[in-house]
Amino acid sequence: MELEELKTNWLVLNERLAKNEILNKRIIKEMITKRTRSAYNRLFGYNVLGLVLVSATAIGIFLLGLINFTPLSIVVVGETGLILSIIWVIIRIIIINRFQFDSKETVYELLVRVLKFKLLQKKEFIISLIFGGIILGIIVFSCYSDLPIYIPIYIRVIIFLSVAIFTFVLSYVSYLCEKRNVEAIGKGLDELKELEEEMEK
Repeated sequence: MELEELKTNWLVLNERLAKNEILNKRIIKEMITKRTRSAYNRLFGYNVLGLVLVSATAIGIFLLGLINFTPLSIVVVGETGLILSIIWVIIRIIIINRFQFDSKETVYELLVRVLKFKLLQKKEFIISLIFGGIILGIIVFSCYSDLPIYIPIYIRVIIFLSVAIFTFVLSYVSYLCEKRNVEAIGKGLDELKELEEEMEK
């Protein structure tokens, strides 16, 4: 009789442990999902903010051009670069929007999307530096004669160098912030994938 009771108690204990293990895994999954979703929301928010800032800059340069405060060459080259940037940021937002947790895709499919975006991000940073350098170079050579003649050469050099340095620093800081969030999303999806595999066993 004691042996039967011992077996029964053992089975009950095993069942409780199994239930606790499942509950713990569910709690862990919720925590990882919440952390990963926060990183996703930050990434999405940064891109929306970037779209607003670039659009505002484009409108500002256009308005300055209308009142003849900014040389026409700067307006034309600047607006071209900014419009291309706006188009690209919209494309990025569409891409980022595709790896949402509320979608019907599996964790593995979302992870593949994030890894592809990481590769795109690295290429994009290099291309944006080259593209930005070309735009700044065009502005320097095309609008040099448009600037007021009374502005000394060293002031012109300081202005363009300041713009170039500011643009590079801003691009690099944005790249690091975005990279950190993308890595956090990738890490979270990796953990969720491992957890799902454990729960299926």
